Amino acid sequence: YGPRRLELMHAHREGIRRGIPMVGNSDSPVSSYHPLRRIQDLVLRTGRNGKVYGSSQVLTVEEALALHTRAG
Repeated sequence: YGPRRLELMHAHREGIRRGIPMVGNSDSPVSSYHPLRRIQDLVLRTGRNGKVYGSSQVLTVEEALALHTRAG
């Protein structure tokens, strides 16, 4: 996708910043269907190689948890 597009993939931080209602989800089978894993992905945003992708979109644990509970 390239660095510019990777930065915008799953742009939950940007949606929250703009006041857009956001919910946590999975894109199974592309990504894990396990909610705790998806929450971890929203907080860490690391690939299998350990590199952070889309660092401007990182969420706090509280924000990611809310997306998968209250918002869902």
